Amino acid sequence: MTHNKNRISVYLIEKDLTEKDIIKDDENIKRHEVNGVGVVFYKKSYQNKPRWLSEFLLNEINNDELKTSNARSVLLVTVSHNYIERTFAVVMGYGKSLLNDDVVEERFGLKVTLNSIDTDSLRRISKINIGGNLKISNEQLPKKSGVDDFGVDVNRDLVASVAGKGTDSNFSEGIISGSDALSITAEVDIRNIKEFLEKVFEKYSTDDYKNKFPWIDQIKEVKNKELKDELNKKVIESLNRDNSAFWFAPPDIIQWENYQGFWISNMDMFDDFIVKDIVESFRNPLEEYDQLKNKYVYLINNETNEKQKIFRLSDCVFGEVKYNNEVYTINKNKWYQISKDLVEQVEEDYDSTNVSKEEFIEYGESTSENDYNQKLTNSRNDELICMDAKVIYYGGGHSSIEVCDVLSKNGELIHVKRYNGSATLSHLFNQGLVSGELIREDRSFLELANSKIAEISNDNEFKLTSTKSNKIIFGIVTNDLNDLPRIPFFSKVTLKHVKKRLAALNYSVELKNIRGQK
Repeated sequence: MTHNKNRISVYLIEKDLTEKDIIKDDENIKRHEVNGVGVVFYKKSYQNKPRWLSEFLLNEINNDELKTSNARSVLLVTVSHNYIERTFAVVMGYGKSLLNDDVVEERFGLKVTLNSIDTDSLRRISKINIGGNLKISNEQLPKKSGVDDFGVDVNRDLVASVAGKGTDSNFSEGIISGSDALSITAEVDIRNIKEFLEKVFEKYSTDDYKNKFPWIDQIKEVKNKELKDELNKKVIESLNRDNSAFWFAPPDIIQWENYQGFWISNMDMFDDFIVKDIVESFRNPLEEYDQLKNKYVYLINNETNEKQKIFRLSDCVFGEVKYNNEVYTINKNKWYQISKDLVEQVEEDYDSTNVSKEEFIEYGESTSENDYNQKLTNSRNDELICMDAKVIYYGGGHSSIEVCDVLSKNGELIHVKRYNGSATLSHLFNQGLVSGELIREDRSFLELANSKIAEISNDNEFKLTSTKSNKIIFGIVTNDLNDLPRIPFFSKVTLKHVKKRLAALNYSVELKNIRGQK
């Protein structure tokens, strides 16, 4: 028997849920049993005039000839594999809106897709770089390709969805794509949907994808509300104990020259996030995570003294926690589950980072990073020159580049940043990487760098060569007492990546914890 070819979207329902748990409580949702198959839920749809007809076209054309509809339906089907029963939801139109929140299995479609394609048959990847600014990329190539062609960084990119050509023509035709949902084209309709979902369940039940894509489960976003609630409770417990597991920091890069400091209600102006002070600023005891969401952080403008709302306090929470024998980290109010192997690799690498023995003055009352860098230079005037803000405009997509913030006669490239979360540190580490690569590999850039140095000092001992510079020092301004500053997990991931790249160019990388923010 031949079946109609359809492109369908399928979700796997979480275990042990009833229809009442799955489908929203709405008297307008109708229920229809399909004998031997499952149950269809649907909601009456209505034809409406599209908004743009009146708002943009100003009713220039016949209203009755243009209508929109929002048809929605979902078919629940229960199938078994190896004596295990699971329920699937086949959604049609806007059918996903009939499902309650947190009832579908996360990454189900991704797993089925990866089990159904080869490593070199990818066509599209959606990824989120969670090692820095949470950049979302949705990349598509015109032909079948491998992961490397998409530039995936397996230690910093969360792969949210993939699409590729399936290997089994009896299972699918054309492109399969998967995230939480599986989107697939096949000869399937109501008559054989049960048999088809049994095949889907079989593909989901295998871990073959781990042989082809072993890195895919290293980082997973936590979407389950109950789990997020439990993790949020851990944040509140930690903040109240001030046990260093979680801390506050600005989630984005701050242009410090434009601002005096931060302000939070019931606090004086400050420029360093002290957990104890912030917890005590709440009128009522800090007991719920929503209290962090409802409290805002403001920046105070240098010139006008105006308070400018910039982000929620919940966006400023960073840290890691072990819960139910798994490791989770929070970044910009999103939770991620990290594989234990990756955690061990990253922490071991960070702990092995060399601590600079160079003498650095305290940040003290410095008004800006530039002010500090100048003071640092003046403290060792014969040994250092200040390169901060001495920008080189260079092509090839690099735009404006700083060689470093402070340069020593020994060719040590010193980069300095006040710690303000993952985004700031990502910028710091990548600044060192770009500069280091160009000094080693690009003669034209090296000549421009030496011209810039000559504008500052006529001492030829500061002149760079492609082999002279052998050390890059990242100075991070914090109030930590540790030799290695406490930084977010994903900043450690970025540093690991940068250290590896720079080591290949014969650089050594050191960190310096610069104490004493003003």
